[in-house]
Amino acid sequence: MTAMRPGGGGGASSVAAADITDATATGQALLTAISAAAARTAISAAQDGAPPSVASDNMSGTGFVALTTSGGAAATWGSSKLACVCPLGSAASCGSYKAGYTASAEWYDLAVRFQVLTGDGSTLTRAGFSIGGSASSNVSINFWNNGTVEAGHFDGATFTSLVSTAGPDSGQRTGGQLWLRVTRTPTTVAFSWGVGSGDALPTSWTTVHVSTNATVLLRAGGKRLELFALTTSSLAFSVDILAVSTALPGGF
Repeated sequence: MTAMRPGGGGGASSVAAADITDATATGQALLTAISAAAARTAISAAQDGAPPSVASDNMSGTGFVALTTSGGAAATWGSSKLACVCPLGSAASCGSYKAGYTASAEWYDLAVRFQVLTGDGSTLTRAGFSIGGSASSNVSINFWNNGTVEAGHFDGATFTSLVSTAGPDSGQRTGGQLWLRVTRTPTTVAFSWGVGSGDALPTSWTTVHVSTNATVLLRAGGKRLELFALTTSSLAFSVDILAVSTALPGGF
């Protein structure tokens, strides 16, 4: 194979496609490109029509900050998950957040996977996540252990519900393959849930609400992710948060 000099001049490439038959077509195009513009064209051609890439959190908790807990609840990172436990005695809450989680505040697709361990079947439980600019300006989606899925937005004082509807059944809530999802573009915010298999993202989703409201778009416009679990009265409730995946809209 003909040698290449790093930082060579702007002349034509000395590498021929025939010399690099073990490379992909895109690799051949990049190595034989005669200019930066030609290289960019090759990259664009490879990306055209391809779905956005998906990033998966390693679930170590790096960069996350514990939420203030109540009612003796605890959220603990370990074994590649966030374990949330709300004990008997009173209403309780716990969770963890990370600022700057998504790459973009305007364009994102975010999905989180859950598994209920105790307290299934109750109307007193919530598990879910919020995404937005801050703790006082965000949108969220959560599920109750009676099968309800709820989505809404928060202004720091008042939670406004956008939808409360039938969602996953008991087997789906406890099976470890339940995902909740929020998708934002500059014009819409969509809230969905789905059930995958083998820890993978679902191949189909149930969209429970789509909003084009300016206030909802504003509150969804941020990079702060918050994972949470809570009880509204005394109940033993534990849920594991097992995975977080992000992409540009259309990534999953």
